[in-house]
Amino acid sequence: MWSHYTENHRGAVIELSYIEEGTYASAWGAAKPVRYQADMPRLVDEAALIARLKGQGELATPKQFEDTVYVKAEVWSYEKEWRVLGGWENKPEGVEYLSFRPKELTAIYLGCRMSQADEEEIKKTIEEKYPHTKIHNCGKSKRKFALEFARAGSALLSH
Repeated sequence: MWSHYTENHRGAVIELSYIEEGTYASAWGAAKPVRYQADMPRLVDEAALIARLKGQGELATPKQFEDTVYVKAEVWSYEKEWRVLGGWENKPEGVEYLSFRPKELTAIYLGCRMSQADEEEIKKTIEEKYPHTKIHNCGKSKRKFALEFARAGSALLSH
């Protein structure tokens, strides 16, 4: 995750939690774990394609589409990724941003190569707007091929 999604450890990873309050239901409650497998899933099989060409049935069912969205190659299994499927609207920029309530931001993990300026700016924002959010610093382990994390202000812990 760190090398692929945070610009080689220079970014941050955020932790969002599902919190249900009153009539508010968080979008994060719809998140599902990704399944990792050797074979690429098919959106449609041969029998369904033939039936559709004959004017029968559906080319792909919503379940087939969902199964495709929640599957990645086994090599990525260490990510333990969860996804939220949605955004059926046609977005011109091709991306959808989901808002979250302040309480749902439960932790942030700062990359071990993050600049001091970025770290200070993020910590200031978290302290001002999300005081309940835990901040974790990251560092390279001295004895393992691993990263170590610790709450800001405490010693690093192996992870």
